Amino acid sequence: MKKLFIILAAALVFASCENVIKYEYDKNDAEMTILSVLDASKTDHVVILSMSYPDRVEALKGASVVCTVNGVEHKATEVPEEEDPDDYWRYRTKNYTEYAFSSEFKPGDQVRIEAVKGDKKAWCDIVVPQKGVMSQVDTQTVVRTIDRQQFYDADTYEEAYLDVSAKITDIVGEDSFFTLNAFLVSDMTYYWTDEEGRDIRSETIRSESNISYETFNDRILEDGYASQTGTLLEELLPTNVNHGFSDKLFKDGVGEVKFSLDSWSVSPQRYYSFPEGASRVEVTAYLDVRLAIISHDYYNYLRALNNMETYGYDVSPIVEPTMLPSNVEGGFGIVSISPVTTVSFKLYEETFTPGEYYYYY
Repeated sequence: MKKLFIILAAALVFASCENVIKYEYDKNDAEMTILSVLDASKTDHVVILSMSYPDRVEALKGASVVCTVNGVEHKATEVPEEEDPDDYWRYRTKNYTEYAFSSEFKPGDQVRIEAVKGDKKAWCDIVVPQKGVMSQVDTQTVVRTIDRQQFYDADTYEEAYLDVSAKITDIVGEDSFFTLNAFLVSDMTYYWTDEEGRDIRSETIRSESNISYETFNDRILEDGYASQTGTLLEELLPTNVNHGFSDKLFKDGVGEVKFSLDSWSVSPQRYYSFPEGASRVEVTAYLDVRLAIISHDYYNYLRALNNMETYGYDVSPIVEPTMLPSNVEGGFGIVSISPVTTVSFKLYEETFTPGEYYYYY
């Protein structure tokens, strides 16, 4: 039997050497690509366009982009590129172009995003879903002992976390899909003073950044992915880094979820850059927990991204074959529109002065 196996293996090797597959394509065969993830709770929106070739992706300028809501057109304008002298990547050519438009959306609206350039035309029709229901959102600070097992060693350490819990009500009679994300929202008021230290001018800027979180075996939020317990096998499996999940574990009912944020991610710990002449900045920071109802297409898109992003788009021997889904006709891409439910918690109020670095843990 062993001898037969060796003979078969050798035959496969020789066969693989003899059968060379040539990959041939037309370099001028291009497809229009649309990416647009719309937040129905806002009025300003962006559509991202590219022209995709088999060997490259290029920005698509000069296109006609229209969003039609219940038959009413909202034309998008091309957003000019702004050069930032401090941008490390400023010498790289962008392979996409942004188009901005304004519109209000409500559940049940019939929406079409359409882009035209020359003989190329791509579009997507989508219906705005219902708004999600999130209740009993609460936070608690805890200290956990983390057991970490890696390829060559293992260790134990303590880490402070901000636990967030919430209840999500499913839409009865429908297959529902969600994302749940956390954002750090900061209102920064800069002050300028005169020679005697009196305030003479101020300017307020709002910024927000997405915060990654741990699920610690929350079955709903992990959505069937590997639990994050640190075993060797789970180190190799995809994780739900894009936080998309379905209602399969709380169909037509209420699901209880919990996720955890590292304490440093919600503490004042960054160096603040100051406009010229500003003497101080007063920062008020909030934690926003945002629940969005998403389409099945966008849910599948996020699952495909999970497979790739887990490995930094590298090849893994056990990652499932990945194809990016598309809901765009006449081209390729993904369009999604979601009403967002937000619960906000005030984190801190702090004052910072130039040239100082603050770190809290």
